[in-house]
Amino acid sequence: MPGLKSLIALYSASRKRLPLTLWLHEKRKDGTDGLGYRIVVIVPAIAYGIARNVFCRKAPHEVAHNVVVVAIIKNEGSYLKEWVEYHRLLGIDRFYLYDNESTDNTREVLVPYVEDGLVVLRSMAGSARQMDAYNDALNRYGKSCKYMAFIDADEFIAVDDVPLEDYLDQKLVGPVGGLSLNWLVFGSSGKTTHEEGLVTERFARRAHYSHEKNRHIKQICKPYTVLGTHNPHYCRFLWGFYAVDVWGRRTSGSMSDELPSVPFPRIQHYFCKSLEEYKEKRARGCADERDMRPMDDFYEHDCNDVEDVTLASRADELRQACGLVGKA
Repeated sequence: MPGLKSLIALYSASRKRLPLTLWLHEKRKDGTDGLGYRIVVIVPAIAYGIARNVFCRKAPHEVAHNVVVVAIIKNEGSYLKEWVEYHRLLGIDRFYLYDNESTDNTREVLVPYVEDGLVVLRSMAGSARQMDAYNDALNRYGKSCKYMAFIDADEFIAVDDVPLEDYLDQKLVGPVGGLSLNWLVFGSSGKTTHEEGLVTERFARRAHYSHEKNRHIKQICKPYTVLGTHNPHYCRFLWGFYAVDVWGRRTSGSMSDELPSVPFPRIQHYFCKSLEEYKEKRARGCADERDMRPMDDFYEHDCNDVEDVTLASRADELRQACGLVGKA
């Protein structure tokens, strides 16, 4: 029954974005909802969602930032400089990063970016807090930016010749509230240990376009069109707004239809890195649930079928941006 499905979707997304939910999760340091809470907030969440649909549909007259990235991070210090500098080269002009109890040098790496205003760094303790980070960013910063991308620190937005903002201007018009970018999964390139160097240079082998994992999407949205997020891969939009993929096909979940290819723009997902690095990633835990990743995830994503140097070809430019000139 479409009407019931729409109401359930509205309730789920609204509940996750509800300020009461975010406050409670912050107090409990846990991003999951018990059955009792879900029942208690049925009416408030639906009322909140309807209110957003009625009163929060207009684009802001002015924005402070054009394209921003939102991410939750934990012990990613070894990779953050490259990830930030790469996306800054694309024209990303603000990062809203939520530090999920890092114990490495994450904060030290980010200090210069925080001081110059490129990064806003917030603490978010506890387990399964990814949706809290995304919804908090929408609440705090949604009105101040034109486009908001929700990605992870092992995901790189890859573009062709058209600047990212210009491409978004072309695609996100009228009722199109979001652009769904497909993954392109990169494997370990046969590496078993953590070596020095850029991620985008060390790992240059990926899955065939047709691989099932590449059907996963991540989204860049116009924040004012979003009701809320209750899944790391996609947003729930206000009534009348929707997301499309690069072919203009409407998307409504975490995976797109069958792929003829994975053109630009896309998300180059360095899920595995080396076997040693995957084990470190596994030890950090998942951002959206309490369970530890299975080792099988490594082997399912360790796809090395095709050489792809799309981002590796920018290594010199990126190395210079990272202050690594002469350290190839």
